[in-house]
Amino acid sequence: MGSEVSTCGDMYSFGILMLEMLTGKRPTDEAFEDGQNLHNFVATSFPDNLIKILDPHVVSRDAEVAIEDENNQNFIPSVDECLV
Repeated sequence: MGSEVSTCGDMYSFGILMLEMLTGKRPTDEAFEDGQNLHNFVATSFPDNLIKILDPHVVSRDAEVAIEDENNQNFIPSVDECLV
């Protein structure tokens, strides 16, 4: 929109696209009011409360149970690493 094209803008756009895919929310979602936005929505829950922000279609039920397990004894490390 009138600015020079830069890799910074491309990386920001790519990051927002990734957040859209992982959360199932768009930057224009009705939930984002009063200064709230997609980036802040994710930042407030990352990395400790991923299950609250992830689109349920992204996480299998087994991973969801494992994330909620307080001891994380049944958690598959590769799933955690991938989500973070």
